[in-house]
Amino acid sequence: HDYRQMIFEILLRPHRSEEQVQKIIEAAKYPANVGTTLLFENQLCRCWDFYLTPGEGTDVHQHTMDYAFVCVAPSRLLGFHPNGSLAFDDISGDGQVRWVPTSNGGFDDVGDVRLGSCHSGRNGYDDHPMREYLIELK
Repeated sequence: HDYRQMIFEILLRPHRSEEQVQKIIEAAKYPANVGTTLLFENQLCRCWDFYLTPGEGTDVHQHTMDYAFVCVAPSRLLGFHPNGSLAFDDISGDGQVRWVPTSNGGFDDVGDVRLGSCHSGRNGYDDHPMREYLIELK
C-alpha cells in the first residue's frame, strides 16, 4: 500500500465557540454528518473521511460550516437535492483540493436551508470506490 501524508495548517482562530458550533449543528434541518466517518474534532475543525464503494450513496446532509475537501483518488461525486433532482456532477482528480464557503449555518437570511448547503451524494463510478477527506472549519 502507498502511504500518503496530508498536512493542513489552519492559520486563523475559530470563528465560533464550541457552544456556537453545537447550536448551528443542532439547528440544521438535515443531519450535519457531512462524511462517512468523523476522524477527529478539536477547537479548530472537524475532519471527516468520505468513502463510498462503487454506486454507494449517502442520506441528505446539511453543510453548516465552511469546509475544504481533498480527493485522494480520482472521483466522481453525484449530488442530489432533497427532492431527488441532480444538484451536481463533480469529477475530481487525485490531490485536487476545493474550498467551499458556507455562511449562516447553511441557512439563508429568512431561515430557509440554502439550496447548495444540503444534498445527498452517490459515487458516480460503478467500477471503483471514491475517497475524499473533508475539513470543516469552526
